[in-house]
Amino acid sequence: MISIKTTKKFNGISIQGDFEDLNHLYDALSEYTNFYIDGIMLEIESDYVKQHGVAIKDMTPDQREEFFTLNKHEINYFEEMRENLLGLCYDIRHAYQGDRGIGLVENGCEMLSACTENLPLMNLQFNVEVLYPWAFYYLFALRDMLDNMYKPEWFNSIGEQGVTRRESDIHLYRGVLDTFIALLWKNLEELFGKEYEAFYNYYKYKDCFSLLDRSYLTGICNYLVADYCEGLSKVKYSNFKKNMLLILAYDSVDSENLYNKQYSKEPHVIASKKSYVKALEYVNKNATRPYVTNFDFTKKILEFALKGNEKEAVAWINNLFGEADWDTFEW
Repeated sequence: MISIKTTKKFNGISIQGDFEDLNHLYDALSEYTNFYIDGIMLEIESDYVKQHGVAIKDMTPDQREEFFTLNKHEINYFEEMRENLLGLCYDIRHAYQGDRGIGLVENGCEMLSACTENLPLMNLQFNVEVLYPWAFYYLFALRDMLDNMYKPEWFNSIGEQGVTRRESDIHLYRGVLDTFIALLWKNLEELFGKEYEAFYNYYKYKDCFSLLDRSYLTGICNYLVADYCEGLSKVKYSNFKKNMLLILAYDSVDSENLYNKQYSKEPHVIASKKSYVKALEYVNKNATRPYVTNFDFTKKILEFALKGNEKEAVAWINNLFGEADWDTFEW
């Protein structure tokens, strides 16, 4: 069975399992992601057909351009989700091919009778590390996919190998992904300790959320790994990283409700805002470079967009998070 553990310096998680564990996870991730995103694209096209009476394959060049212009944001959002999740598939596949980490674990044979004396006492396992910002992204993207139930007509679409997708396979993939998601939640419970309940309730009762933009994910990965703190004891360093990850976890499910007065009296928001603000204060008190939340990042990017200052926005982003030394990076 797959196991998920926090890495030593709190920069990410280690996903570990034998060949079959990781191979099954790879199949479930790749097949269900493509099935789901293809289904969403089918829905977008169906809505357009209902309104305009023409399918994509029958569109003129002008109609095709209009279709993609009208649905640009939604199409880009889900295609980026597909690309990001298939990126995790890539790492998992390379893990069970032996290109990431490998190790030996006890298999319990030493407790069996003498007739098993020639059997190996250890099993080979593979592992791959994932930075926490991306682990959060994968968790909430997969949870959103599984919570939004598929539709029967999606089975008319054809998979990558040219085979019609079967409902029995889809149920199997959902089961594998549910287990993977449960392990990710368990890891967060162990990571956040007493702060976990408030965070989980915020996630559970929140109306909706949007996944983090890739530019913010890239930047915050640099910030996390760069360790913008000096002279902290082992305990304070651990608290520094855990508080940073708590902020990021809230941002990953969209922390906008914490800033919105409309939700300020909701019980789950009151507890979460207290936890969020406390974590942010702790990090900025100990950090040598200010932490930038996704809320502030998005607000600033919108300002640049309204002014049409794209080049200035890129320069601002590049300078905002600093640059981690990836050559000396330790998990």
